[in-house]
Amino acid sequence: MKENKSNSIWFIWAAITVAAPFTLAIALWNKLPAKIPVHWNIHGEADSFVPKVWAVVIFTLINLSLYGLLWLKNIDPKKNFGQFKTAFRWITFSIATLMSLIACLTFLNSAGLAFNLFKAILTLILLMLMMVGNFMGKLRPNYFVGIRTPWTIESEEVWIKTHRLGGRLWVLGSLSVLILLYTTGLPFWMLFTLLLTALLLPALYSYILYKQIQDNQ
Repeated sequence: MKENKSNSIWFIWAAITVAAPFTLAIALWNKLPAKIPVHWNIHGEADSFVPKVWAVVIFTLINLSLYGLLWLKNIDPKKNFGQFKTAFRWITFSIATLMSLIACLTFLNSAGLAFNLFKAILTLILLMLMMVGNFMGKLRPNYFVGIRTPWTIESEEVWIKTHRLGGRLWVLGSLSVLILLYTTGLPFWMLFTLLLTALLLPALYSYILYKQIQDNQ
């Protein structure tokens, strides 16, 4: 009974996040310009636009595809998803919720609501990374989700230690960049560099740790 209730809550949230951008776009349809931004460069400038019909389709398909990740557990050869089902759900739903909010903010900004869209999107991304980072340490070896380097896939010990470190770095790195975003005038490219460093360090750590384990055997 408890499992069924939990599944129902997850399903309702998935339906809301998929439907919200579509519903908002329809409500704002006459205020939306002919073309909607769907990509921004490292300076925070929109550099790719699509017709508003396609913007609605693209955002909807992206979210549906993200929820499709929940079925990956059925085809993963390692069959480990049962060990981290809750963490996997939270990660999937966090990313899907992020995309839903980005779509809603994009439609609102395109319809005339004045705010720094790129800064708002970057804020949402940082919050999502902090959320995901909190669950990284609970992931176990699989071929679809997590820091999948040759060394983490090869060794469960490397996988576990890398994801524990990665989770901490993702949370602290994202929080640090978020603070800098709102307290300094650092350009977006510099903030991205700092964030990218925090995100990639665990991959380097997995190689170093794997080599140390191999040398000690």
